[in-house]
Amino acid sequence: PLQTDTAPASRRGDHLVCVARTTTRKGIDRALKIAEVTGRRIDLIGSDDGPPHANAHGELSRTDTLALVRSARALVLTPRTDSQGLGAEGLGLCLLEAASMGVPSIGCDTGGVSEALGPGLLLDNPDEPNGAAINAWLMDDGHGERAKAWVVKHHGPAQAVDTLMRGLL
Repeated sequence: PLQTDTAPASRRGDHLVCVARTTTRKGIDRALKIAEVTGRRIDLIGSDDGPPHANAHGELSRTDTLALVRSARALVLTPRTDSQGLGAEGLGLCLLEAASMGVPSIGCDTGGVSEALGPGLLLDNPDEPNGAAINAWLMDDGHGERAKAWVVKHHGPAQAVDTLMRGLL
């Protein structure tokens, strides 16, 4: 189960964070566009380079990754599939981990992203993001609290034990 007993960050920044390997299917270009149209800086974890409004950190330790996620306004995960439908994100664990720290997420309806997004912002068209609408959503500090409550209910320790017990019976 996710560690859900940590307190949310007392002060989150105004920047975004994207945790993704450097492949075209992970949608890093979409995350960069979201940062651009919202006028926000973005931390890229897993990518070694990016444009001027991005801080590319490459691969980081789990501790450093979680610290950067905790400090962000929101996490962005906007993967895409190829022409055969391959490459869809599984569950999107980084979305659940962000929610467990009270950090809301922005995603798209690809693979398991919408399932792991919970009360996050689901973009209809991540290739043409609406910066004003995203910024309006980001200004509601309650999204982090709602994300944490949702992940505790749906993916927290009690849910994990219940699922395991049902599987054993």
